[in-house]
This record gives sequence, structure tokens and C-alpha cells, in this order.
Amino acid sequence: MNRLREVLRLRLRHDFYQGDPAPITVVPSDPETFTTQSLFLKPDGADWSIASDATDLPASIDFELRADNGDIWSVTASANWAQRPLILALLDQDDVALSDDTDTSGPQDRAHPVLALVRAAPHTDGRVVTVSFAAPSVFWTYCIIGNGSEDTFVKDPRGEVDFENIGPETLPSGEIVQRWRSGVALPARARPTHQFALMKHGPIGDETLIPVLPAAGLDITTIKDGEPDLHCKIYVSLF
Repeated sequence: MNRLREVLRLRLRHDFYQGDPAPITVVPSDPETFTTQSLFLKPDGADWSIASDATDLPASIDFELRADNGDIWSVTASANWAQRPLILALLDQDDVALSDDTDTSGPQDRAHPVLALVRAAPHTDGRVVTVSFAAPSVFWTYCIIGNGSEDTFVKDPRGEVDFENIGPETLPSGEIVQRWRSGVALPARARPTHQFALMKHGPIGDETLIPVLPAAGLDITTIKDGEPDLHCKIYVSLF
């Protein structure tokens, strides 16, 4: 019997999760053929290792990259709910990525949508393929609720990001919120590095109400229907 050896390693990288493993499960597109070809798949941290004890390897193997939860769709740039993106990782393609230009391979199965299909070529000496996913950049919109909210404003203590007052909004409950939106879109991250403070104009100068505001979460939507810009609303209550 031939020795089992690694013939392919899929290294998944997602900007939103940074160094942490993304909630993605890799499965063969054709499990029966995968097994009959003496191929074996197992997770290894953020990687997926494919091993074989066969002498002859297939020219390529198709994998489905399935999202383990629905949140990843909103934090993946170029995610495609309608079509199945097909990322090619043949022998001369060691670093590949999902993008708006990625070819597609038919419509998504709504019951089992995939973040991407990857067609990768194994090698008898082993090879590593890095599959990258970018995160979108989003505007942070702070919605301040409560008495005195009209006197508040959002400030970046480091002075890197300015916030603009985009006017009040009336919620379905009748409450009025004051909205402050970042002047630039910020990369979506599971652990954002930006920290902003809620300030208030006072009689003897500005005072800090909340030194560290909550960061943008996973509720990412378009600012206005038909426009490409994305934002995340962050509600802050004053008691």
C-alpha cells in the first residue's frame, strides 16, 4: 500500500475574520468520485488538507466552500446569492481570490448556496493554494437616542475619521434619533481597530459621555436602494 501524503492544501483567508478561521466548510462537489479516487479531506485550523495514497491523481478536484452561518454573506465582498462563483486554482494559480470578475458555474441552489466553488489541481509533491475573500468597506452610522441627543456628536480621539451630522430620523416608535455618519467607509472587521467616542457640547467645553462607542456589527445594508455604498447603523441610547 502506498503511503498517504498531502497532495493539496487549501488555505482560506478572509479579511473580516483576519487571522481567525472563517466559518466556511470545504466539501468535495462529488463526494463519491472523491472517495473512489482515494482522496481524503480534513480541516487543519484555517486550512483544509487533501491527502491521497493513489499513484495517479486527478487533473483537478472541485470543492464547494459552504458558509457555516448566514452572517458571512454580508461581510464578503463580491458574494453572489444568484450564481455560483467558480474560482480556478490550477497548477500555475497558487493565490486566488473571489472578485466581481470571478466566472460563475450556474445558479445557486437556494437550499444549499455556496460562497464559492474551487477547482484546484493536486500535485504528487503537494501544493498550497491560498483562497482569499475580501471584506466590504462600510460607513458607520451612529444613531443616538434619548434626552439631550441633539447636543451630542461623535469624535475620533485619534483624529483620523470625521463624522458628519446627516440629520434626525424618526423611528416607527416615534422616537427621534440623531445620526452621525463616518466621512469615509471603513473596512469591515470582526475586531475593528477604530474606536470612537460620544461627546456633548457643554457650557465650559466638550465633555465625554461614552469614551468607547460600540463598533459596527454585521447588519450591513445599502445606504439607499439602488446605490452601491454600504453602511451599518449602530444604535446608542442615552439614559
